[in-house]
Amino acid sequence: MSVAVQQAVEGDQDKDKVEDAKAVNREEDATTTGGEEDAKGVGKTDTDVTSAKALFDAIESNSTEALEAILSAHEEDDFVAQQVDERGNTVLIRAVQLGHSEMVEKLLNSQQASTSNCNQVGDTALHWACYRGDWRSVAALLSHGAPFEVPGDAGNRPLHLAASSGNSKVVFNLIMSGASVNSLNDYGNKPRHLTKDAQCSKMLKRIENGRESARLDLKKEQDEIERREQIALEERIKKEQEKAQLRLEYEAEAVRRRQEEDAEEARLEEEERERIRLEEEAKAKAEEEARKAAELRQKIAEEEARLAAEAAKKSKKKKGKGKKKK
Repeated sequence: MSVAVQQAVEGDQDKDKVEDAKAVNREEDATTTGGEEDAKGVGKTDTDVTSAKALFDAIESNSTEALEAILSAHEEDDFVAQQVDERGNTVLIRAVQLGHSEMVEKLLNSQQASTSNCNQVGDTALHWACYRGDWRSVAALLSHGAPFEVPGDAGNRPLHLAASSGNSKVVFNLIMSGASVNSLNDYGNKPRHLTKDAQCSKMLKRIENGRESARLDLKKEQDEIERREQIALEERIKKEQEKAQLRLEYEAEAVRRRQEEDAEEARLEEEERERIRLEEEAKAKAEEEARKAAELRQKIAEEEARLAAEAAKKSKKKKGKGKKKK
């Protein structure tokens, strides 16, 4: 038992204080770095220690690529299971503590992580997943055969911690897996005594007081609830898809209209440019014709002036000849 829990027990034995003390202890575990260089293990070589640190570092940083590289580099089936930090947490427990569900699944699928290993206070990865209310990790652990009746810190089974977290989905999964609702922790509490969630309390009471068929009845009801939720989800998805389709159609229509407007605007601009071009051509032609007419008038005037000058000259000569004859 942790020091914080022991101090609470030596006081007034108040259940809430005990659970608060346990929560503090768990939070301290969760914030402790698992990738220290002094990661412990019997008979490790220098290479093993380095790999252990790299493994914990990959978990801490939630680097799936680094984890996959390390797993592929080791063929020993128990390599991952052997690595522990200063609190006795395996890399699987550490991944659960950090809430890295994808890492948890990769470790389990590698067949190198043990679901039954516990840390220094007796908690397994499933204890921590239930404490966090991490439904995804709980489902993965249960599907890989994680033991659910192992007493951990303060004698709590995973169901005690699931009830305390108030996650009804996790509680239901444990019940359906066969977890006992009547198990007592070190303080004589059943899982139901630790929950503040009405739905969790209702489920646990029902199994406590029910017949052998109570689990089956609960399963049927839960299946019906999930069926309705699935129908509701599908309806929401359908409506969202319809809305998305309408948005796409509206946007497509808006694009089409903009294209038509742009095309009409371009046509009008082209017509305006053609009108201006024709006007400029007509103006240039008129100016050219006016210039030519002016030149012609100038030539005519010059010719008339020349002819007039010649006529005047001839007339003057005739007058001069007439005077001489006299």
